[in-house]
Amino acid sequence: MKWVVRIAATAAVSAGLALALSSLPEWDRQAEHALLSSDGTIVFSDANLVDAIADLPLKTNIRRVDWRSPILMVDLKLPGGVTETDLYADLYTICRFAFDSTSNIGEVMIRVKAAASSGSRKETLLVSLEADRTSWDAAVGVADTDSPLASRVLLNDIGRFRYTDAWHEIRFSDK
Repeated sequence: MKWVVRIAATAAVSAGLALALSSLPEWDRQAEHALLSSDGTIVFSDANLVDAIADLPLKTNIRRVDWRSPILMVDLKLPGGVTETDLYADLYTICRFAFDSTSNIGEVMIRVKAAASSGSRKETLLVSLEADRTSWDAAVGVADTDSPLASRVLLNDIGRFRYTDAWHEIRFSDK
């Protein structure tokens, strides 16, 4: 008779665990919605930083991402074979994500570095870009950004580029 009680207790506990575990996906969906603002944009935070940035279709390599509300800082590494057009497209993609897809990023600071030379372990800074939401919002309304050239012009309008001497030594395949 004891074994019947044990089997019934084990079955009841198993059914209770199965029921509790089936509600976990619902909790996850509720947390996902909490990261969206009322207008459908992402509320950027430390919790979703990695997932949001990792999903961007970039040709350059992400070296570091730092979030100090409202400033997003991104370091990119320029791998071999990336064209100048690809690089500017990546800069545009990051800015478009920051200002169109989120509600709380006010400024983006991006640094692009070249791989370390064979005799050095230090990466070389090539170019940096600082852009803010106010400039983006003002320029995006009047700009056509369907072409790589148009998106590059938009970046020049909204951002402050700083080029180093090393930038002028880089030979891109599309120059």
